[in-house]
Amino acid sequence: MYRRRYVCLFLQVGIFAMNDIKKGFVPTILGIIAGSVFLLSGLGKLSNIALFQALIGDYGFASLYMLGPLIVLVEIALGTTLCLGVYRKYAAMLSFWMVLVFTMAYVYGRKTHGIVDCGCFGNILIETSPFGVYLRNFVLLSLLGYLWIHESADWDIPQWKRIIVWTVIIPTVFLAGRTSYLRVPRPLQHPFYGMSVHETRLSQYVAQCKTRKIVTFMTPNCPHCLNSMANYALYKEKGWVDTSLCYILVKPELHQDTLLERLYINYPEICWSALPRDSVSFVEVFPTTFFIENDTIKKVLVGEIPAPLLLLGENES
Repeated sequence: MYRRRYVCLFLQVGIFAMNDIKKGFVPTILGIIAGSVFLLSGLGKLSNIALFQALIGDYGFASLYMLGPLIVLVEIALGTTLCLGVYRKYAAMLSFWMVLVFTMAYVYGRKTHGIVDCGCFGNILIETSPFGVYLRNFVLLSLLGYLWIHESADWDIPQWKRIIVWTVIIPTVFLAGRTSYLRVPRPLQHPFYGMSVHETRLSQYVAQCKTRKIVTFMTPNCPHCLNSMANYALYKEKGWVDTSLCYILVKPELHQDTLLERLYINYPEICWSALPRDSVSFVEVFPTTFFIENDTIKKVLVGEIPAPLLLLGENES
């Protein structure tokens, strides 16, 4: 009889203990998962926010390019607070609406501008299919919705957590200012636009002649560059330009020489060359593409390269 009472008491204590652990464990794990996605997204774009600003233009929101640094900062701040459990209920609420808005923007960009890879993770090479984007965002919305509803509004935050949050946010503000494109009054207008080739530093890489040329600068670890290669090959293959040049900016210490071998095989119609990553100072966003006609830079593309018909169709005779 006493043994039965002890067993019942032990089970009750165990159930209460498991419930307490579950109450703290599940939100913590969900917060770390959702926060890690936001941190990965923000940190991936932080090294080159100008590329993210170009992507905003590709989505059809070029006038909002100034929001690029703010979005990255908010992503990193929300990711940090979700992981640490700092005001997690409110961080989950803001994150929920942010993911919902980004999902609607992706639907719009995909339907109206042909966006496939969302570019959410910046320079981190994580290519995602449309189905993968929708699935990931649905899972994120579910996790964040759970945290928003079930997490308590706890304002008593340990000081060490506050210190970590500000230690992350303050350097992020400075880095965002260094890697964003905010120097010109018109969104992402390259200074070489409309100039003669010989008046620019582009003359070091392009010979002068009265023909149509398209010249681009890419990097091996850029998902937007990889997504653009098939379209880029069409310019020469279909006869829209006379010359198609592509300079791949590589870091020799990373042994990226094999990339050129694959490019020569898959895209023989393009003239490929490798340059040291830091040797071209006038290119800040990858890919950057110059369309040249009669030795004049007629167009400058910043971001993913569209098909020839979209860029040059109105000029084709």
